[in-house]
Amino acid sequence: MTDQLTSNSSGFIPEILVTTVIEPLTAKSVVLQQNPRVFDSSQPLRVPRIGQATVGWYAEGATTNIDNVAVDEVDLLPSTLESLRSLTVVSKQLLRSATVGVSEVLSARISTDIALAIDSAFLTGSGTAGTNVIGLINQPGITSATYAAAGTGGTIVAGSLQDTDLWLSTIGAFTAAHLNLATSTFVIHPTDLYATGGILQAKDTLGRPLFQPNPAAGNPGSIFGVPVVAVLFSCRERHLATQ
Repeated sequence: MTDQLTSNSSGFIPEILVTTVIEPLTAKSVVLQQNPRVFDSSQPLRVPRIGQATVGWYAEGATTNIDNVAVDEVDLLPSTLESLRSLTVVSKQLLRSATVGVSEVLSARISTDIALAIDSAFLTGSGTAGTNVIGLINQPGITSATYAAAGTGGTIVAGSLQDTDLWLSTIGAFTAAHLNLATSTFVIHPTDLYATGGILQAKDTLGRPLFQPNPAAGNPGSIFGVPVVAVLFSCRERHLATQ
């Protein structure tokens, strides 16, 4: 039997794979829930990238300067890129003796494992370009800022995650980089949200929470209007990353 590779096959996704893995995977992966743009292709995908042009004011009839803008492309899916796989083997005896649907159990287990692997890779992956995934915090052009350790006894330390000024400065950095806050999200480790010294435990002098959670909506809420999602894989070395 000949293996199906990118060099000899255009690739396809059987319907059973979509219903048992892809759809539940999308619902479980924090990264995929942020609605990233997905290109439905199994072939190498090259996306053009154009640098910033110089814009100026000109008098009527004046010659407009020609701007030699840098142009290149981003190779999003090279054939050398390793694929994410999972192989689970079950016996015929299990299929015969199981009292619940084995396919449903396998679908839940496989999709959960792959979702965790995707979130880990896309957020903190330290791979090699063209071979495996380089996570968000390891991408070139990422700005990181060290934050202070949390205080004790209800004391809020300046520059810690409980300090509201830290988050305002972070949002300011986002805005200065021309990022759209309407499509931005804070991805935070659960410990930084809920544990002692965590963000949601910060209170003012009257004991009122400084950050408002939103558990009814199934998520931690927002920080100054920017949505928050909790994920096990995030930059936990006291850094905030923005791009």
